[in-house]
Amino acid sequence: MALTSGEVRLAPFGHVYVANVGSVIPATTSVPFGASWRELGYVSEDGVSFTPSVDINDINAWQSKVPVKRSLTGIDFDVKFTLLQTTQLASSLFFFGEDWNVAGGEASLSVTSNPTLDERALAVEYTDDLGNLNRIILPRALVTDRDDLTLNRSDAVQWGLTLKALDYNGSVVQIQSNNPTLLFS
Repeated sequence: MALTSGEVRLAPFGHVYVANVGSVIPATTSVPFGASWRELGYVSEDGVSFTPSVDINDINAWQSKVPVKRSLTGIDFDVKFTLLQTTQLASSLFFFGEDWNVAGGEASLSVTSNPTLDERALAVEYTDDLGNLNRIILPRALVTDRDDLTLNRSDAVQWGLTLKALDYNGSVVQIQSNNPTLLFS
């Protein structure tokens, strides 16, 4: 592989969307997300991080200090970001998928002591510094971690979320790109 600086990319701008599991995923980057996909708004300048990982089972033998074999027992794909906009959708995701009630000029959200799992489809779309459109889509995901919700006088309220991908008909993540350097091997 040659050293090619033209293949170095930045991700200066993007969007994060959620939808109900089973929502139509656009087939290509030239097809926009449909009305069922809702944008989550501003994300902190740290952007979005993706962490794929594998779970390995070591098989050890009496005669060796290192494993003689390893088997794959599972994979994970985590997505982490911090939302900056305080909206019904952001706060609902943070508070276990509970719905807001709006009446008489007031909004209220009651978090049950026995919440259900809030599965969503998640899409991160970004345009790289050369104008190529890229998408990383989890057809089925679950909010598994939340950062501390800190309220103070000098920083924006931040809704830190981590989602973990779940199997969806044999798929865990879909990646789409019109980046020309990915079109050739």
